Amino acid sequence: FGPNQKDGFVDESILWGYRLSFIDDCGAELAEIGKVAKRDYPPAICCDPERYSFGLEGVPMPAGATAIQIAPYKGNWRLLGGVNVSLVDFY
Repeated sequence: FGPNQKDGFVDESILWGYRLSFIDDCGAELAEIGKVAKRDYPPAICCDPERYSFGLEGVPMPAGATAIQIAPYKGNWRLLGGVNVSLVDFY
């Protein structure tokens, strides 16, 4: 996934990274998946959709999960909301 943007420009100045969570149809968090630290090098000067990644191998999906939410965080603060990526369960 790509870096945080504000007003059309990459802006990760106040972030420590990104928090990934399973959410349900209503956007309620079901479980935290993990965190991805912000990359300082090379500098993010444009939207690189492959700048960050997180493997889901071995991560159990909770019942009712319909999407993964990616939200910027700093310390104990996280953006309420974020980008939601729909899940498709092939099993």
